[in-house]
Amino acid sequence: MPLRAAVVTLGELLESGCRIDGYWADDAQIDEHSGVEEQCVAKWALEAKEKSGWDGLYLGGVCFKKQRPVASSDVQEAARLAVPYMDVVTTVYNPNPNPNPNPNIEANL
Repeated sequence: MPLRAAVVTLGELLESGCRIDGYWADDAQIDEHSGVEEQCVAKWALEAKEKSGWDGLYLGGVCFKKQRPVASSDVQEAARLAVPYMDVVTTVYNPNPNPNPNPNIEANL
C-alpha cells in the first residue's frame, strides 16, 4: 500500500496509543523523468504523512520489484530524486535479470 493511503491508519493508530515506528512501501512512486520538485505523488504522500501526525520511519522502494521497468541508466537518478521524500531509499538493481520467473537451476550452472 502506498504511504499516502497507509498514513491515515498509522495516524489513527497513533491517536489511539498504538505507535508504529516504521512503514515499508514497495513502490515510493518516484518518476525518474521528472525533477525533484515535480515528484507530485511523492510530495502528496509526504504531505499526507505530515498531516496525519504519524512521524515514523518511512522506507520506500525505488526501482524495486513489481514496479514498472526503469532503465539501468536511470536507477541512480531515481534514487537521488527520492531522498527528500523518505527516510530510507531502497532499490534493487540487477543488470542481468533472469526473465524466467522459475529458472532451472541446472541450466544456470
